[in-house]
Amino acid sequence: MDRIRCVAIVSCAVFSACGRIGFDPPSSGGDTNDAGADAGADADTECNIAVRGSVCSGGAIVAGSWGGRDYMVTPSGCTDGTTPTCDGSTDTLTKTWFGTGGMFTNIPGVENRLGSAPASQLGDVNTEVAATHTSVTADSAVRYCYDLDYGGYTDWYLPASSELIEVLLCHSNATLNPIYPSENPGCVTGGRSMELTGFALATYWSSTETDSGGTAAMRLNFSIGVHGDNFKDRIELVRCIRYGP
Repeated sequence: MDRIRCVAIVSCAVFSACGRIGFDPPSSGGDTNDAGADAGADADTECNIAVRGSVCSGGAIVAGSWGGRDYMVTPSGCTDGTTPTCDGSTDTLTKTWFGTGGMFTNIPGVENRLGSAPASQLGDVNTEVAATHTSVTADSAVRYCYDLDYGGYTDWYLPASSELIEVLLCHSNATLNPIYPSENPGCVTGGRSMELTGFALATYWSSTETDSGGTAAMRLNFSIGVHGDNFKDRIELVRCIRYGP
């Protein structure tokens, strides 16, 4: 599976003139990860990254920008499988972090919460390393996002703890405790908004491990905005993201 990304550079002059940067629409057939951003393309067939919550032609949803990346998120209400249908209802898809045949192992190369700064590593790296590790099986949360083929894109991944907070929680229909999460108390840094919907008021997996023994991974509670951890064999909700173009 080709997971190489191409980065499009759009000048400030172009952005100022156009007022937006657009994701190119998925092509029909073939890998879309090499599609560049075209600020002059037809807005009816591409995603407008300046508008969080806008729906792309293939169904992916613009999730805004953070940390130098422009994000998309899958819709809510997705079914299981590598080519799911997503009906926009409240999320119900749950999985264990490492799958039913998984093992408690500290996976080298995956961000470990106890030994890392909050945003030191992002989920695309975590997911690829974990998904190809022998301790993770095909029915895991990590592999679900890694194997996902949705909206014309095949480079989805399970968000890191910081991405789960900044990209999804802070712009969702979640409930927030004003003192959490610790990376961005009350989601105030980027402003509080609710363009991304369908999140259950329950806990979601991240791709960030928690302890050096490999027994647990980070999760985020969308009902109160608190992050914590859980054993990798426990069931949590899953939502996948990618970054563009």
